[in-house]
Amino acid sequence: MRKKLFRIVLHILALACMVLIFSFSAQDAERSTGVSGGVAKGVARIFVRGFDEMPEHEQEQLIASWQHAVRKNAHFFVYMLLGVLTMATLLTYGFKLMFKVIVAFSIVVLYAVSDEIHQFFVPGRSCMFGDVLIDTAGSSLGMLVVVAVRCVIPTIRARRRR
Repeated sequence: MRKKLFRIVLHILALACMVLIFSFSAQDAERSTGVSGGVAKGVARIFVRGFDEMPEHEQEQLIASWQHAVRKNAHFFVYMLLGVLTMATLLTYGFKLMFKVIVAFSIVVLYAVSDEIHQFFVPGRSCMFGDVLIDTAGSSLGMLVVVAVRCVIPTIRARRRR
């Protein structure tokens, strides 16, 4: 019963992550730029000494120069989360590990491709193959972490029993 409940929770979290990605992708260019600019400004306030005392035009230049990195990191980390949740969900099923990895990888890559196609139809947004590669790298890292943890835990438990 606990395993079933855990599986359901993981499914819900993975779907919620997909909805989050979809909602970010549905933002038009102006709104998306505002969000990434707000994140860049927040990061600058934390890491750039005297940011708030800078002239406004310098602040805007700094924010504009950081927006690309913010956007690409957002792609990487939100897909890393999706990779973690998708892989963790599939690990609750009784299939062989390699099959689970292939299915999880297929799900996240197909979702990344569909996400970019979706953005093609959003005003001011574009479909970029490079973003699919970033998404795939992020999700692959997330999946790798889950598989590594899954493989390490039994080893640790076995050592404790000795």
